[in-house]
Amino acid sequence: MKKLLIWMLPLCVWLAACNPSTEKDQPVSDLETLNRKILDNPNDASLYYQRSKMQAESGLYEAAIKDIDRSLKLDSTKADVYFTAGEAYFHINQTRQSRDAFEKCVRLKPDHVEALLKLAELYLYVKGYPKSVEYADQVLKIDKHQSKAYMLKGLDFKMLGDTAKAISSFQTAVEQNPDYYDAYMQLGLLSGIQHNPLAIDYYDNALRLDPVSIEAMYGKAMFYQQNGHVNQALEVYNQILTQDSRHLQTHYNLGYIYANEFKKYALAKGFFEDALKVDSTYLKAEYMIGYCDEMLGFDDKAVEIYSAVLKKDATFQLATDGLRRLGF
Repeated sequence: MKKLLIWMLPLCVWLAACNPSTEKDQPVSDLETLNRKILDNPNDASLYYQRSKMQAESGLYEAAIKDIDRSLKLDSTKADVYFTAGEAYFHINQTRQSRDAFEKCVRLKPDHVEALLKLAELYLYVKGYPKSVEYADQVLKIDKHQSKAYMLKGLDFKMLGDTAKAISSFQTAVEQNPDYYDAYMQLGLLSGIQHNPLAIDYYDNALRLDPVSIEAMYGKAMFYQQNGHVNQALEVYNQILTQDSRHLQTHYNLGYIYANEFKKYALAKGFFEDALKVDSTYLKAEYMIGYCDEMLGFDDKAVEIYSAVLKKDATFQLATDGLRRLGF
């Protein structure tokens, strides 16, 4: 009997180790700790504010707003509480309440850079571009090296149609922050519209920061294509397909180059077919398959495709012109 008890002892220890720990042994979460503190101190505004930040970080913005309201009823003098409220309202698309909260934050703390930036961003979002510029300028009076303020001003000027000021603002943004990817992308796009070869440098800087950026590679390829550097465009488009074999516009553009620049219609047709595999509703690609058939002498196939395109969109003029070329 004694030997049996000795043998069973390790087994009992092992079984105890395997049992899940009791509720008493479980660690208490930060939120549970905070809930208990609030129960003990229901008039402590800072505790509701702390919990609101936890709720917001978890994406529970409406719950965060309720806690913020409780905090503000107890103490309405804290700028950071209004800032957190502004962010929470913005996340649930209540832009007016978001604006009001950020403005109250700034009234309490006029040099609250984050709130001023949020106001600039919010007015950009609701297309209030002059007001957005005004808030960005307030930031720059406090900190002239604030790259995001220049970025927001650049976007405002771009939307207002002032390309020169937009480019100047984006350039200042990258001067202040040489690793500002979004600013390089905007500079690439605007320089490309102006056919300025600096666009390539800007896209290369974006790729320095994100070597597999499809949008940067695509912008670079488009610049080459639109400015007659088709071989360089082909090279970059092929790089895109190694990253994303289903990139619709790249398949289409490769087909377009081979059809219009090199008259290699059979090769071009393959790329248009690939584009159609990615998006079966892409009528431009479907039309170009018909065009390639027409150029290859397959008139019956071309007529069939042009007619199919017009059944889907009777206003597709290129297909109408194609049928007329073929006598229909």
